[in-house]
Amino acid sequence: MHHGRALQFLSLAAALGSFTAPLAAQILVENAGVGSPEVPTYEQSIAAFQSDHVREVAWVHNFSWSPTRVDELRIVLPVVSREVEFAGVEDDSFGLGDVRLRYKRQLWREEGLLSSTRFGAVAELLAPTGDDDLSVGGTRWPRALQPGGGAFGLGLGLAYTRIRDRHRFASEVMLRARDEDEGFQVGESFSLGLSYWYRLSPAVFEPGPHVTEVRGVLECLATWRAEAEQDDVSLGGDGTLLWLVPGLQVFVRRNLLLQSSLALPVVDDVDDPLGDRRWAALFSVRYYL
Repeated sequence: MHHGRALQFLSLAAALGSFTAPLAAQILVENAGVGSPEVPTYEQSIAAFQSDHVREVAWVHNFSWSPTRVDELRIVLPVVSREVEFAGVEDDSFGLGDVRLRYKRQLWREEGLLSSTRFGAVAELLAPTGDDDLSVGGTRWPRALQPGGGAFGLGLGLAYTRIRDRHRFASEVMLRARDEDEGFQVGESFSLGLSYWYRLSPAVFEPGPHVTEVRGVLECLATWRAEAEQDDVSLGGDGTLLWLVPGLQVFVRRNLLLQSSLALPVVDDVDDPLGDRRWAALFSVRYYL
């Protein structure tokens, strides 16, 4: 079982900050808040993934901008280096992966002293910009191992975030589907993300210059996938993936956030060309422009 879907989660790992730096988002799970129109953000991430038959490192560029106080636009561009193994053959590739466009609409917000509750809707478009026709020795890579999906994809979902002083809880649900390409149809997927965030230091914000802020994050990412098909013939690949993802955030300055996380599979009953998932890791640097 391999990387096609795991990196989609990691590519999402650019969930944008809320209104101000002290309310920045959890790491992978979407933040229901919308960034300030006056503070666009740019984030660079290194996302690594390994399974039985795939080793991958992606350099992900993420830019977000809010044209209004309730609308947010995001573009995610991954540059992917991938090594694959199948049928006793090894090969590698390097290039642009599938580009993701994401729109978020804040539907409801309630603010208080060191507290916030937000609810929003999310839509995303996945563009087939990655290579989906790689082959070695005349044998085409299995579709699940290709850097690109070969067809447009659409995702719709909801996000909820609740902040109470040092504590934050967030959740996200997404339904994703992809168009058919050369008779190949990826199965639909439903994902659920849960995130808990705790400010380790400082315990209390004091008036004065910025103090480095450190937060611990624990996330849980679950995906249920339907079968893939080729010319209406089932290829399998359905099943459940569940990842446990501990992480750390450090606000070095008000306009600079460092993030890291390690994803470990807890449940993996998807039988596909990726083989058993082993781990995934992320390190990102976010600038508030």
